[in-house]
Amino acid sequence: MKTEQLFKITFKKALENKDIEDISPSFLAMQIDKSKQSFYYHFRDLKDLVAWILIDDLKAKLDKSLTIEDFLNVLETYRLSNERFLKAIIESELATNLEEFITSSSAYFFNRYITNKYPDLRLEKKLLVAKYLSGALSSTYLLYLRDHRLRNSFEDIKKLFTHEEIARLTKKIKFLNA
Repeated sequence: MKTEQLFKITFKKALENKDIEDISPSFLAMQIDKSKQSFYYHFRDLKDLVAWILIDDLKAKLDKSLTIEDFLNVLETYRLSNERFLKAIIESELATNLEEFITSSSAYFFNRYITNKYPDLRLEKKLLVAKYLSGALSSTYLLYLRDHRLRNSFEDIKKLFTHEEIARLTKKIKFLNA
């Protein structure tokens, strides 16, 4: 198994018993019988490790998502199977990594989605729709992750991003002045 994978597994496992503030590169390296320098050979810091974990775990699945429902289901499946990891990240200074990952992934997805669904829409309007949708999705989903009272509202989040809702928004944007 590659060293990066060992660090990922060790980090996630450490979160089961430790607070994120108590996990250091030295601790992780010691757990897998590597040197602290080995950690720094692969990652700049814990933020870099978290970013790598998210990319390693999710990027390929998100890139294969063809529909908004697929995209949201990948995020939700990941949340359900990685609750402790995500909770620890959200409650720490590493939350910005998760925010950046969700924002950039959703921006990439919506750029592809809008380009495929609305080929006649002018480029600047495609970008406007994609930026609006990715901002809305990342803000909504991050709020959902942070607030446990919203856990039963995943289906409501899906309703915000149906094909019909996006078509309605796109139709409005088509009529905006340039």
